[in-house]
Amino acid sequence: MLEREEIDEGVERPSTNPKRKPGEERVSSPALDRAVANFAACVRCSYFWGGYRVIVGEEAAETAVTEQTDGWLTLIWNQAMSELVHKSYGVLIDVDFFHYEGTCPECRRPFTCATDSETADTPFQFRIQLSRQ
Repeated sequence: MLEREEIDEGVERPSTNPKRKPGEERVSSPALDRAVANFAACVRCSYFWGGYRVIVGEEAAETAVTEQTDGWLTLIWNQAMSELVHKSYGVLIDVDFFHYEGTCPECRRPFTCATDSETADTPFQFRIQLSRQ
């Protein structure tokens, strides 16, 4: 029987990040490191932030952190995010909601889910405070 390494030996896998070459280490930005530290203070929030980074990727998470100007992260919303918010904070966000404000049950970090209008063409927006107050 062939070992796993023998099977994979001749197969070249594409890099998940086109900017990075296979085997090249990712260099973390100081802003992303601070965000990780902010979310790590709470079990639920660290679970949420880790899950978000897996769902959208490191680059999108870093973009959200670097583009925030008011202390709130604006994050990409999709079905996986809805499940992540439910698992992290115990809140089931329904697409029929136009606005929802909640807080983490552990550390009281606020978050909001909202759409700008009642039309279907406006994307749903999830915002969470970067650091606890």
